[in-house]
Amino acid sequence: MEQLATNLFLFIGITMFIFAGLQMTARRRTEVNLALCGLFAAFGFVWLYYGLYRYNRLQPFPWLLYADVPVTYLIGPLFFNYTRCLMGRKRPVHSYNTLPYLPALLSLVYLIFIHATGQVSAAALTGLNPDHFQIPGIRVINTLGDLQFFIYGLISIIMLIRERKQAPAGQKGRFRTTLIFYGFGFALFAVFFAGHVLKSDSLLGLAVLANGINAIYFFFMSYRYPEYTQQTVLVRLTPKKKAAVLNSLNVPSLLARLENIMSSDQGFRDPRISVQSLSTLLGIQNHQLSRILKDYLGCNFRSYINRLRLTEAQRLLAEEPELTILDVAYTVGFNSKSAFNSAFVKETGETPSNYRKTTVKTS
Repeated sequence: MEQLATNLFLFIGITMFIFAGLQMTARRRTEVNLALCGLFAAFGFVWLYYGLYRYNRLQPFPWLLYADVPVTYLIGPLFFNYTRCLMGRKRPVHSYNTLPYLPALLSLVYLIFIHATGQVSAAALTGLNPDHFQIPGIRVINTLGDLQFFIYGLISIIMLIRERKQAPAGQKGRFRTTLIFYGFGFALFAVFFAGHVLKSDSLLGLAVLANGINAIYFFFMSYRYPEYTQQTVLVRLTPKKKAAVLNSLNVPSLLARLENIMSSDQGFRDPRISVQSLSTLLGIQNHQLSRILKDYLGCNFRSYINRLRLTEAQRLLAEEPELTILDVAYTVGFNSKSAFNSAFVKETGETPSNYRKTTVKTS
């Protein structure tokens, strides 16, 4: 079991670094991409650190012991920064922007000091988890680092909940993935706190591992629904700015190109299609595509794609009886039969199989 946990630490750490790297390969990098890159690089370091420690790979590098502590101080501000970017709030360009990262620098200075003065024993480099309680100063600053994360996490959750309340009905669902990630991560703070109170490295390790699994969930959800986690969730625009969003665009031409794309293999039948990939094909920004869909077609991106998929599905169910329900689902772009059935019932009020039976009888 311990070996499995160790391998999970390494796997999660490597995965987080991959996720951070992928953000830097985005064709149109935004501030959200940069914020996610920093956040998940910090996450990845912590989990990789724990995995390497458990494998006794830090013994040749004793100066890396407790290196997770300064990184802990980075995660809170990076978390908060990502939330601001996700909501479309640009950071003011002032020198005090560096202040939230000052505790990380101070903890790093202290870490260098205890290593230079020989306060770290060789025995601290072996064991199941790093002993954050051997040196009183490390215990204190590590606890304060967790407290800082708690404060930034609480503020971020409150900001996102408030933003969700103000969002139009069609955009509220966008917050679900991020709020689940935030909420679960925030709840794990209780485990961190218990670990410090009880002086239990096992609880601290469990909390780190559980948080890693939570991050893996966010990793996959982010690439399944990038429009929810890698772009502005809600941009508040005045009427004048709303018009400016589309002023420079030839909307009729874009609508014609959109129709052509939807009829091609890159269209709604592609299960990987997203607002980001479609915007790239059209040569416009994500928020411009969303505005076109809302103002000219009266729907959001997900509703637009599902509407096209379900219209084609109804045709196939009626005209292609040799196709199974699963065949139809995959053909029109759904990833699973359950997702197809759920969307179909929501749109038509009946299941695909009942629709097929009814259509065959009436014809």
